Amino acid sequence: MSLEAEKLRKKLAELLSWERRKRREQILTTVFCYALLGALFTLPFHGLLETVISRWFIPILFFGIMVPFFLARGYWRPADSARALARVDKTLRLDERALTAWEILERNEIRAAALMVLKQAGEKLANLDPKALFRRSWNWQAYCAFPLLLLWLGLLWFDIGLRLDSNVQLSTAQTVAQKLREFS
Repeated sequence: MSLEAEKLRKKLAELLSWERRKRREQILTTVFCYALLGALFTLPFHGLLETVISRWFIPILFFGIMVPFFLARGYWRPADSARALARVDKTLRLDERALTAWEILERNEIRAAALMVLKQAGEKLANLDPKALFRRSWNWQAYCAFPLLLLWLGLLWFDIGLRLDSNVQLSTAQTVAQKLREFS
């Protein structure tokens, strides 16, 4: 392959790796949000699990359980690569040269028409910065994750939850909420 074709291959690989990274980040923020929601729903019933698992590890447990399913569902396929390159073509008005060049590079064609398409696509994509052109777009889970984390930490701080027997004092150190109750 010529030097121009290798440069184009690297540019397309850079673009596709950026799109994959955006997808992984979106999946991980979604799972993080759902893990915090699961931890919030189980927080009142933690008195039943107190000897089994610490409250601090509940979101980590939910995250570890859910992440394989979400990553398997969001697995990057060749159709996703074609979709990303079609979006580049549409955004830069390349008349499907990027997608065609990617297909040509995959098949290693060396015909005159293929070389012309590679040259034209290489010229158009030479100065492409995928991070600047295709910015991240966050979903609602990404915006809700931080407030949910603050809510969960606040509820843990005030020791919210059901106790099995309120007359029995635990031998552990008193939490701030228990000290506040006694003081009042």
